[in-house]
Amino acid sequence: MGFIRTASIESTENVSSGNGRQTTGISGLAQKIVNYELSQVGVSDYQGNNNVPYNTWYYGRTVNGSGYAWCMAFQAYSANQFGMLNTAIPKTASCTQAVNWYKNRGQ
Repeated sequence: MGFIRTASIESTENVSSGNGRQTTGISGLAQKIVNYELSQVGVSDYQGNNNVPYNTWYYGRTVNGSGYAWCMAFQAYSANQFGMLNTAIPKTASCTQAVNWYKNRGQ
């Protein structure tokens, strides 16, 4: 039996669409990123070597080894798919750098 993976973003934030109407553009884009990330369930480094497409994209080459955790690289890769890299999510493979990026922006 399979599982259906779903998640939703709820936001009360409204964005002007430029035509006088308010839209939930930010939450809609966030939902697209979440949906994309969910579509990637099953991609893994089954040998434990961190050799995944997200690291290859981030480093510009195939990597291998424990020094290449890919959790944050995956977030950056996902944001890049929707033009949100370095606006909503920083391009980094370091969780510490990402936290500092958000803190520096008061987030």
